[in-house]
Amino acid sequence: MVEFKVDPKLIEDVMQNFPEASQCLTCVSFKYEKMEFEFWDYEATPESKEDSIVPAVIQDLNLRRSGLVENAVTYKLTRKEIENGMKIMVELVFGGKLAGLGLGQDNFNDAGSWDSWCADALVQCAIFGEVIYG
Repeated sequence: MVEFKVDPKLIEDVMQNFPEASQCLTCVSFKYEKMEFEFWDYEATPESKEDSIVPAVIQDLNLRRSGLVENAVTYKLTRKEIENGMKIMVELVFGGKLAGLGLGQDNFNDAGSWDSWCADALVQCAIFGEVIYG
């Protein structure tokens, strides 16, 4: 187990990037003051992919209504789940398993070092217990 103290404010700072930071999971609902978020994860058919300037959330709503989305799953996260995800992420980052994110002990607590891929990895750790996308 890695001994590293995560700045409690880091979670709030990182999660302020959602829904814009969604890379693999789509953030469709958020309450920043309560630190509550909702994400959609789905397998889309080839016909459902849209090249459009329409925001992703609207595309997802349209895809769900049209029936072109298969295996849609909704995940809801609260501060507690995100904190647990952060513990998992610390283990993965300092264990060398997420080296591509560019996070280390020197910059992990600096929210400015976290890009959308890092934030998305945190959400995946909170939901799945690991990074499964990207």
